[in-house]
Amino acid sequence: MKTGSVALRETGKHSLVIGSLVFAGLIFFAVNAFAAGVVVGEEAPDFTAFTTSGEKLSLSDLQGETVFMAFWSTWCSRSREELAYLKELSESYPSLVFVAVNSETEATGIKSLVYMRQAIDEYKLPVAIVVDRGMKIWNRYEVNALPTSLIIGADGSVLFSEPNFFWASAGKFEKVLHDLSAVTLNVP
Repeated sequence: MKTGSVALRETGKHSLVIGSLVFAGLIFFAVNAFAAGVVVGEEAPDFTAFTTSGEKLSLSDLQGETVFMAFWSTWCSRSREELAYLKELSESYPSLVFVAVNSETEATGIKSLVYMRQAIDEYKLPVAIVVDRGMKIWNRYEVNALPTSLIIGADGSVLFSEPNFFWASAGKFEKVLHDLSAVTLNVP
């Protein structure tokens, strides 16, 4: 049996360990809950970048369209899971415009561009892949988790924003799109 200051010291150690674990968990969930700095209901920040096919793309050029924007990377397994699901979404909502914002590295080379295109082609997605050199778009949207998904309305406002395909589940995407479909998506 431990007495006096030894018992207090051990109790203090346990409290410190438990407190540290709770704090780390809160930080983990807080960071993931706010992985995109955009706010639902506010206007999505505009950007202009080049796609893997060499075309210039600006979000403002898509005004009047509903846009599903996915921040992803080929090395991220959750991103690949989301790409498979996006194939289903593209079939259910054919008028939805898909934009995949990718940043492999600061110096994305031809090999990485080919790999990105292969990842999209594997799922036969009708998507524009934007290569975000220097992570300018990611920084503008304050993305800090992969994948991060947004749905942007025809008026340019953010309708949905959530990180990680685990949290931003298929059900959440479909609820937003279902609610919107009667108004703007013209889904049969």
